[in-house]
Amino acid sequence: MISKIKERLFLILRILILLALLALILPKVYGIMEKQDILSGLEDRKPSGNPMRVEKQSSAEEKEDEGLLQNFVVKLRDFYKK
Repeated sequence: MISKIKERLFLILRILILLALLALILPKVYGIMEKQDILSGLEDRKPSGNPMRVEKQSSAEEKEDEGLLQNFVVKLRDFYKK
């Protein structure tokens, strides 16, 4: 009976020591990870530049895009016509 109580107290003591070690080690590990920019994705970033800016395409790209769009529309129309 007394041996079971000793075993349980020893188990509780080991768990408390383990928790104390984790409490001491985890902040250091977090600090190391923060210095290595592993956690940099968690920070909020403010947008830079002008988010409403729209860049104009060159005339060759515009013609190519219009041709692709026109071909798509014709193929779509023919598909639904059948």
